[in-house]
Amino acid sequence: MRLLRRRLDIHHEQNQALPGFRTMSVEQLVELAEALLNFTEISDLTVWIQEHDV
Repeated sequence: MRLLRRRLDIHHEQNQALPGFRTMSVEQLVELAEALLNFTEISDLTVWIQEHDV
């Protein structure tokens, strides 16, 4: 979560709207960490979440 906030400049209010990453499997977290390297804006995260049913 900290990496997402830094990479995408997510503020506390936006953070509350994100899904519960604590329920993600280790495999999903690894996939997200790798995908994060290519994210440039929060919409990239939104699309990733939708595509991975998180």
